[in-house]
Amino acid sequence: MTTSNTNARDFLKHCAWFVFFFLFTIIAFLVVANSGVTATKNELTESPNVQQPPAQEIKSADQVYKNIQVFKGIPASELEPTMAFISGSLGVKCNDR
Repeated sequence: MTTSNTNARDFLKHCAWFVFFFLFTIIAFLVVANSGVTATKNELTESPNVQQPPAQEIKSADQVYKNIQVFKGIPASELEPTMAFISGSLGVKCNDR
C-alpha cells in the first residue's frame, strides 16, 4: 500500500468518526428536546428538604474599600478577581504595599 493511500484511508476514518459523533450528538439533542421533561425555576433552585440560609446583604465594592472610582456598584467579592484578571491581562503584578 502506498503512502498516499494510507493517508487517504486515515483521513476517511477520521471523517467517518466525525460524522458519527456529529449525528449522535444531534440525535441525542433531539431526543432530550422532545422528551417533554421540563422544570420550573422553583424546582431548579429550591429543594423541599433543604432549608435555605437567610439572605445576606451583599455589599458593593465602594462600601467595603476606600477610593473606588471605576468599579462602584459591583459586589465586593468580585473586585479582587476582577483586578487579578486585569493585572494578568496586562502582564503586571500588583502588590499590597
